[in-house]
Amino acid sequence: MMDFHAHLDRHEIIGLLAGAWLPEQRLLRVERAFPVREAVASGAANDGINVEMDPEDQFKVTEVIQELYGLEVVGWYHSHPSFPALPSVIDIANQLQMQQQFRQAPSGDEPYIAAIVSPYDKRLPGLQSSVTWFRVEGKGNGAAAGAPIGLNVLEQGYVPMELQTERLLRQSTPHSLLRLLPALRITAQRYVTKRSAANLATAWRPPAAAAAAAAESDGWLGTRLGKLLGSVREWWPRRYNNSVESQQVMAWQVDFFLT
Repeated sequence: MMDFHAHLDRHEIIGLLAGAWLPEQRLLRVERAFPVREAVASGAANDGINVEMDPEDQFKVTEVIQELYGLEVVGWYHSHPSFPALPSVIDIANQLQMQQQFRQAPSGDEPYIAAIVSPYDKRLPGLQSSVTWFRVEGKGNGAAAGAPIGLNVLEQGYVPMELQTERLLRQSTPHSLLRLLPALRITAQRYVTKRSAANLATAWRPPAAAAAAAAESDGWLGTRLGKLLGSVREWWPRRYNNSVESQQVMAWQVDFFLT
């Protein structure tokens, strides 16, 4: 969902991560990603960067996560549409603030993480988007702990730490793809009339590279639609790529965006 969502807008998009924190195992499990509408005055509504969540929609999505799915909010995600998935100073400050809000007593655990998706960075080696997972930690022995959070978080001794992730597959994974279809459709429809919506029929790489990709396919790979389809497919476990469920999801995406 994160990657699909990120492909839909030329400006930054944003959402929440839902899952559970298992303190005994020191494991934070992310089950689903939920798109949240961008705040009117934030990046996606003006210059395209430094996006923020619409507070009302954030509240509604949080309720859905907790009451409908029985999960907890364990993080957030946003996109860097055409530049690397590296946290900016503002990203670091926002993440640090959320970690402190989610700090648990008496353990001091901060079960809240961040993800950045970069779908259209022209330096990508292939179709798969770049994703960086991170959290913020105090430098050294935490000398900056308790300092007021400002934009100069790096000067205060805070640094982003990239996280290593592991995909935990279940027997129900193929069927989960189909259950995502309604959410994908709702998310896609939200961007149909948006001024900053990505035109999926246009090239996403320089003309020469796009033409070469199109020549090797039926014309899609050089477009943003081909990029979206190829990237989403890359995230699926390879043994599911040719499953009936994955083919149905791919067919839906093609039909939706070409009609």
